[in-house]
Amino acid sequence: MCQIESLRQLVIIEAIFKAIMGIYILYTGATFVNSLPIQQAYSVDFLSIGGNLIAIGLFSTLLVFPLVYGVRKHNRFVLISCFFLDTIFMAQLISYGVSILDYTTPIFPKELQLDCLLNSGPLVYSEKECQAFLSHDRTAGFRLLWAWLYSTQKDPLQFQIMVTAEIDNSCCGFFSPMRCSNITDSMPAGHPLTDIRPDLVKMKLECGNYPGYYTQQADCVTIYDNTVRPPIIGGCNYDLGIGPCLNDLVEPTSQGCASAVEDYAATLVTGFGTTLIGASFINLIAMLFACCMWWKRKSSDVFPNFLREARIGVIERDYTKVRDQFEVKSKEHYLQLKSFMPKDKYSLSNDNVIYIKHDEIIPKKEETEEIDLPIEENKNGEV
Repeated sequence: MCQIESLRQLVIIEAIFKAIMGIYILYTGATFVNSLPIQQAYSVDFLSIGGNLIAIGLFSTLLVFPLVYGVRKHNRFVLISCFFLDTIFMAQLISYGVSILDYTTPIFPKELQLDCLLNSGPLVYSEKECQAFLSHDRTAGFRLLWAWLYSTQKDPLQFQIMVTAEIDNSCCGFFSPMRCSNITDSMPAGHPLTDIRPDLVKMKLECGNYPGYYTQQADCVTIYDNTVRPPIIGGCNYDLGIGPCLNDLVEPTSQGCASAVEDYAATLVTGFGTTLIGASFINLIAMLFACCMWWKRKSSDVFPNFLREARIGVIERDYTKVRDQFEVKSKEHYLQLKSFMPKDKYSLSNDNVIYIKHDEIIPKKEETEEIDLPIEENKNGEV
């Protein structure tokens, strides 16, 4: 797996996953930029987060090409550059992922929220603690999300979201039924009011004309005094309630949906935050590939393996294709060993030299023995 050829093959697979994850990061950023519900619930901070994620996703995807080039060409400058860039992208993805998940952490305990949303009033916590929850900017952001869903209820999807939240959590409306109390603070800054009815965003909460009643709705009209003619209309029992629950009688256990809306808002971003942290693992793998390849010796530094070629029976060797991958260096004392220069004590005592001397320099015995030539005699008997 750590061989150079293996790394060159694995980096192709890594590049595919990295490109896919980069496209997903681009999609996440675009979603944060264009999602009005997320910005209404958690503020326009997600607008800047989305823009940064688009940049990270784009550059992270484009970084695939130099990474593949650096590994295939064994270019160490490109490899180290990719390593540091992936380090930066990984750190940013983890940072944004953690920040997004921090937004989903409730400021107030769920037990307090559910207790404060009862029609009977809080049973465990104090009114002061409940007032801090009801008037908090985070709660106002979630009510903006609920008001946006209510204002766009003609869209079947928005209507279904509200009805599902009410049915699944046995609640109706946002705040506690029949416990309306004006919250005159202005809407929190940084939360867009787009597509929300203007009368719903004058202040954090505006009640009806009579104690406990919320403002009258087209589908919710509750009579305050039925003893006079015409009857006096108090408003609505529920805060922006919708669907079948509007026909239910208000009981002490009746509850608002503020806590459920917070849970719904968390589902809009939790998956993205978790995936961004997981996406950083792809960058980590790319960093490991770049680091591993950087430490490998380049092919041009390695002399061809003659012994392996001899073992597999290669007789004819053609090194023209790899001539630039090695260099020939003169052997120490080579001229002395070949008798081009006088021998010295070093050429005779060195072990490697002796090895070569016996194998290459000393002539074989039969070549050194004197050969007796036949003697020819002339007619006069002279040799």
